[in-house]
Amino acid sequence: METQNRALLQGAATEEKEAYLAAIASIATADREASEEETSFLDALCNEAGLSENQKDTVLAAAANATGSDLSQH
Repeated sequence: METQNRALLQGAATEEKEAYLAAIASIATADREASEEETSFLDALCNEAGLSENQKDTVLAAAANATGSDLSQH
């Protein structure tokens, strides 16, 4: 079976990508801790989605500062 390479969240605006990944970051770190493995994975997702460095920083900050109220900001 042939696999196709597709960009993460293909067709979504960069602002939408940032919001989706920030929500994923908050969920992934629901235990209120962002492990090195989680942070590395989120970084890879951001790169795959083509986010800018500022957007990537926002996503990683959502992981580092995960609280339920953070989700409403994205």
